[in-house]
Amino acid sequence: MSKIIIAPNSFRDCIDTFTVAQAIEIGLRKVLPDIEILKLPIADGGDLTLDVLINVLGGDILYVPVKDPLGRSIIAKYGILPDGNTAIIEMAAATGIRLISKDLLDPMNTTSYGAGQLIHHALNQGCRKLIIGLGGSATVDGGSGMLHALGVKLLDCHGQNISNGGVGLSQLDRLDITGMDPRIKETEIIVACDVENVLVGPYGSALVFGPQKGADSAMIKILDSNLFKFADIINRDLQKNVFSIPYGGANGGMGAALYAFLNAKLERGIDLILRYIGFENLLSGCKLIITAEGKIDEQTLSGKAPYGIAQAARRSNIPIVAIVGQVDNKVKLDDLSIFNAIFPLYKKSMSIEYAINNAPLLVSLTAERVGKLFIDEKL
Repeated sequence: MSKIIIAPNSFRDCIDTFTVAQAIEIGLRKVLPDIEILKLPIADGGDLTLDVLINVLGGDILYVPVKDPLGRSIIAKYGILPDGNTAIIEMAAATGIRLISKDLLDPMNTTSYGAGQLIHHALNQGCRKLIIGLGGSATVDGGSGMLHALGVKLLDCHGQNISNGGVGLSQLDRLDITGMDPRIKETEIIVACDVENVLVGPYGSALVFGPQKGADSAMIKILDSNLFKFADIINRDLQKNVFSIPYGGANGGMGAALYAFLNAKLERGIDLILRYIGFENLLSGCKLIITAEGKIDEQTLSGKAPYGIAQAARRSNIPIVAIVGQVDNKVKLDDLSIFNAIFPLYKKSMSIEYAINNAPLLVSLTAERVGKLFIDEKL
């Protein structure tokens, strides 16, 4: 029997990957009631990375009191796989932009301290392998808050701890890692990054992602300069060059900190997710893959979830289609050729508000169209 795999990403600020997968199945079942369908909700390092991996691999969810980006007390979660040794930590659980209302976004002062608290808790549970998802953060502090929570001292010229947030990095004079949690040295750390951006410069964390985190043009210049200073001191004190490493700018520069201080391996998030869920081993008998995302833009085509899934589909010669909210007008048609077809939900005849409020229904109706084309062997 033919098999269709549904492997969507979330529609950001609209519907999550599990809801998208369910909506696609509902649409397909209207025209293909008996076909085998395998739902594999996907993430790429950002929001729901933990849920996606636990959904497939099993394990336990732990709830931990931590500080959010504004220093407020919250409860965050992470997972431990059945081996008891591997923790899945989604940094957005403690540093996520979804934790803060838009009027309180402030990348000059938001901190990643809570992310370090999650790592510390996992170490206390005996975990010596960490799979860390980066993405969706409200911070641009270079991971300095996380490092502080793990015992690293970031000191100013008077030997005092620097202030929290991206603004604090301007005070940095030297690093002291003698108090860093010693268990980190015996821990394997693999990082799933949702973007490939470097730490500083025109493609760096501050310039590319600062605006969505609340930074104006003046803040962006300061944040980028501060991250450059941080990288320079890391290079001087740790002999680690993080200026232009791929993924260094992920999660407000936390990628660079994990690499330099925790000896972490950074990789494209979707590749890690697909490897851990055994995606390519599930493709036997598959006649069509349906992926989805809220918006296809240049970031999508630089390696986010739908693109990684499309690459896997191409390697196995399986047709792949994408159901999307919309396609950014900056994307060239040639760049979309990795997909056999793209089905946007949004049409000029409807308002954005209508599309968002009715997203599950629109996804189902679009999936029904895809099913009909599959029956007619046009895919």
